[in-house]
Amino acid sequence: MLASTFESFYSPRDEARQRGRAEKSDGCISLSTDQSILGETIVLVSISLVLGIILLELLVPMFNALVGQHLEVVYFGKNSVILYILTAGLITGIVAGS
Repeated sequence: MLASTFESFYSPRDEARQRGRAEKSDGCISLSTDQSILGETIVLVSISLVLGIILLELLVPMFNALVGQHLEVVYFGKNSVILYILTAGLITGIVAGS
């Protein structure tokens, strides 16, 4: 009785429709979805970079006291590291998002 009820609600067309949905969802990712994933990862890496720089500024004085040396990070100037930090962050975001 139950099997005949189920068969009356289920048709071969439903099976084809379900198979088509599965093939479409297993296929390619659209360009806008790919761009949004890449954008989100670059934003997350940027936030991580900012938090890392904040932690660096907070922890360098404690490290200097522990070691007994005077170390400083020069972001802008002759021996600046900001370009390296931004480049590493951009490359990390692109690789993580692709």
